[in-house]
Amino acid sequence: MASLSTIPADRYEWEARRGQIRAKLYQTLDDLPPLFIPQPTITSSEQRDGYRLEKLTFPNSLGDIVYGYILVPDQASGAAVLYCHYHGGKYNLGKDELFDEPLF
Repeated sequence: MASLSTIPADRYEWEARRGQIRAKLYQTLDDLPPLFIPQPTITSSEQRDGYRLEKLTFPNSLGDIVYGYILVPDQASGAAVLYCHYHGGKYNLGKDELFDEPLF
């Protein structure tokens, strides 16, 4: 039997070992926080060219407020885009960069 740190060679080995691997993973992670399901509130909605911009907020599990946007296309195409912004500790950057002109 391979050690838990060895990557399974194929699907069959994964299926045989996944219970042990998951148990080791959860042991390594220690106590996980309880499941948190945010309850968002739409704070505004604005029609734009080809989509509707909805601004939302929700409290995270620490009590801080998280701000976000949902862009809803006027015509459903079966596709969606998840845009994950960054700020690198520069909190003036972030989700609004989605609407800025590219720098390059």
